Amino acid sequence: MATQSGACAGDRMPIVPFGHRPFRIGMVSLRRIVALMAALFVFTGLFGGAAAAEPVTIGTMPSPLLATVSSDTMVASGIIGGALPFASLAAAIAAQPAALAVEVDEVDETLRCMATTIYYEAKGEPLDGQLAVAEVILNRTRSGRYPPDVCGVVKQAGQFSFVHGGVLPMIDAGRSSYVTALAVARVAMAKAWESSAPRALFFHARRVGASARMTRIAAIGNHIFYR
Repeated sequence: MATQSGACAGDRMPIVPFGHRPFRIGMVSLRRIVALMAALFVFTGLFGGAAAAEPVTIGTMPSPLLATVSSDTMVASGIIGGALPFASLAAAIAAQPAALAVEVDEVDETLRCMATTIYYEAKGEPLDGQLAVAEVILNRTRSGRYPPDVCGVVKQAGQFSFVHGGVLPMIDAGRSSYVTALAVARVAMAKAWESSAPRALFFHARRVGASARMTRIAAIGNHIFYR
């Protein structure tokens, strides 16, 4: 065996008074000190800085969402947008800003048309299903077969039963299902999450028979989506 100083066990070390012993650090001890210092540095970096953000879930989403800022303004300012790294659709929805006002008529008109459609057509559906309904509206605006804007698609005669005479019904802005619909609408229009029903132009309840002329895209919750 070798001792820490490198001398053989049989060798005798000179006796040196306590106050006059030379300071020696073996390589093993030095490595331990360096490792300890590195560990302390990492620990300080993790726990000594700013506190980590608390995870956001749908259950903690503020109610209602921001009603005084238009969706176009939010996208342009970077509040929401496809570049933001969301771990899930739920996270993207929960990340939408809280409201400063609760009146429905203060919501941007395009956002209101989209959120109202989601509310009446898909409230209670999975978030992915609500987003898919919004995707249908957006796809129609780009299809050339429907009006080129969201409100035009929603208010088109004979398309949605909740629209009467081209007028949207009023909704209590404090309802949690409408809060979610507003958030889904923002996510959809900002393209902050990929829909599970890309290119879909139609949807209906599962209990309704589908036309053989349509191509099925997805089945989400109680709806089937087609193009």
